[in-house]
Amino acid sequence: MDDVGRMMAVKAGDLVQFEALVRTYQRPLTSFFDRLLDNPPLAEEFAQEVFCRIYQHREEYEAKASFATYLYRVAKNLWIDHVRRRAAAPRTVSLEVRDAETDEPLSARVPDAAVPDPSQSLMDRERAAAVRAAVAGLPEKLRLVFVMGESQGLSHAEISEVLEIPVGTVKSRMHAAVLQLRGDLAGLAEAS
Repeated sequence: MDDVGRMMAVKAGDLVQFEALVRTYQRPLTSFFDRLLDNPPLAEEFAQEVFCRIYQHREEYEAKASFATYLYRVAKNLWIDHVRRRAAAPRTVSLEVRDAETDEPLSARVPDAAVPDPSQSLMDRERAAAVRAAVAGLPEKLRLVFVMGESQGLSHAEISEVLEIPVGTVKSRMHAAVLQLRGDLAGLAEAS
């Protein structure tokens, strides 16, 4: 049974088929959110929320496109809601706030500068952090297209369906994202 067939079975009340969809898409969806949010626990929470929303609204599902397109459209809407809420209420957190589980101050998570890491490992982490920061610094529309295409492997046509924009717009946003990332990361390439 294909994914659309599974979702139609879920619409009819088949919980086993819903579990199969969750198993298939949980890891890619969590990865999608992790690349957008750079926060693994929050990415897992968002992925779960997408599946909850899909299940809650299962009776409204119409097989107009692939299930993946439907899934990422729900994910995109959840992410946009998050961005809007965060923009409306920015907040800062003190490093002296204590973690609810460990009761340690957040400052305990900051690496001690007195304990040097091996240089290669440090450079690799710095590069990875620079790339994540550059992707996070992309404007919302560019970042969403870039992450869907490069991290999730969606085609331009699939991104077009998910975002409900023309394929040409997807291509131009992808091109703009790549150009901006090249510019932002030019110094990183020269330092290598």
